Amino acid sequence: MINDYAVQNEVFVGNRRYLFAVHTDEKEPQRFLKCQCYDDELFRHYVNAVTSNDFVECMKLYLADISAAVEKVEKDRAAIGLEDISCLKGSDLLSASRDKNIEGKVVAIGEKWLCDGFKDVSHQLYFITGGNGSYANSRGNGCFCVNLYTGEDTRIERYEVLGEVPEDKIPDFAKEHLAKARADYEKRQAKERKNRDDAR
Repeated sequence: MINDYAVQNEVFVGNRRYLFAVHTDEKEPQRFLKCQCYDDELFRHYVNAVTSNDFVECMKLYLADISAAVEKVEKDRAAIGLEDISCLKGSDLLSASRDKNIEGKVVAIGEKWLCDGFKDVSHQLYFITGGNGSYANSRGNGCFCVNLYTGEDTRIERYEVLGEVPEDKIPDFAKEHLAKARADYEKRQAKERKNRDDAR
């Protein structure tokens, strides 16, 4: 349910859900709704919402959104520049078991945690910058990180981590964002060390 709208159809494409919903009150003048949904570190967001009293109009807008999203996934895959974009497997990676600290490491999340359309190596790779889940033997799961395909700050869960990525397995497309993420991380670490020293 989205307020009083009951979801009748939803499709995952990339990192968003595309929703088509109908109001539970048949007398509602704007009975049909299409929108997109995504989650960030804290909240669920509903965006690009349109309501209508015309089923066909609203359904056309809904299908157009899905079509545009599929085209974007196709273009993104072509832009990666790899012949083989299949996901890294556990055998390609170093252990990232819960007794290890993964802060400051490049990790790959498991394929099963990726949405359809994102099941490729470009959406597996993250540079971990902190969070309770990044520490060894922590009860927390949240890991703050940088997506090495988009360069965006985001969050993953520790249980999603398949393993640590060896340097020789990091694809070229990820290296620019990784260099910036590492530099930013090291600056922040140096600043935190200085603040601790100044407080003594």
